[in-house]
Amino acid sequence: MNPTNGNSRKVLHLCLLLTLVVPQFMEPVSVLAAPLMAPSKCQTTTIDNLVQGIVTIKLENVVATNVTAQGCNVQGNMHITLPGNDFSVNGVQGIVDSQNNFTASIIPG
Repeated sequence: MNPTNGNSRKVLHLCLLLTLVVPQFMEPVSVLAAPLMAPSKCQTTTIDNLVQGIVTIKLENVVATNVTAQGCNVQGNMHITLPGNDFSVNGVQGIVDSQNNFTASIIPG
């Protein structure tokens, strides 16, 4: 009887078992891994505190598109409050980056 022949069969059986079993465990693990969250300004209808102080600027009625963990495109109405005055600008567009910073790209005149 050759002892290495028995060891070879054990190794072969172990490799076969691992080939069949490991993929069964990997799929549920990948499903449980949570995707990265999109920035909070991509998940709201109002973006407050764009400017705060004597002048307050916020974006209202926000619609976010192309939402990913890296940011999104947003469109809404900009509301500007000055002492004694309120202004609204409709159709403002911009982007929110992965650091949750808003940058306007289109402000209709």
